[in-house]
Amino acid sequence: MPVSKHFVHWFTYLVATFASILIIFFIFWTIVIAFIVGAFLPITGIVFLIALIFGLIGFDLQLPDEPFDGN
Repeated sequence: MPVSKHFVHWFTYLVATFASILIIFFIFWTIVIAFIVGAFLPITGIVFLIALIFGLIGFDLQLPDEPFDGN
């Protein structure tokens, strides 16, 4: 039985929306944790924020077939 085009579009939007929400929550909570750490250890918090920013940029630039090792 062929899958209807309407279902494919709905499913695609659902997955995209879910992925967007996960990414937004991940970034939001990472920043919140960074600020909490920064409140107690200001230097560590600043370093963590810088590492977070460069880490997100580096993660976006990685090729899909490379494993993410955190560097």
